[in-house]
Amino acid sequence: MSRRGLEQLRQRIVEEGFDVTFKGKPSGHKRRALGVSDEARLLALVCSPKPEGRPRCSLRLLADTWKTLAQTETKTVSDVTIWATVKKRS
Repeated sequence: MSRRGLEQLRQRIVEEGFDVTFKGKPSGHKRRALGVSDEARLLALVCSPKPEGRPRCSLRLLADTWKTLAQTETKTVSDVTIWATVKKRS
């Protein structure tokens, strides 16, 4: 290893700590957008009858309906989250 490489390694140990330098940073998981009870409510919404005058319920319409019906701390949910939740549970 070169002298510069050793200096950089020593600097990382000082700044980040020994464990982080040699084991890497802990990889945390992304926080879930919806909790278990919210997922259940969302699936109930998906399985509900289709809206009047529409051939089917779109993901965007489900997201808009969620905004008005949600009585949880998660007031907004994206259509991608709805799609992923339905895909995961079906």
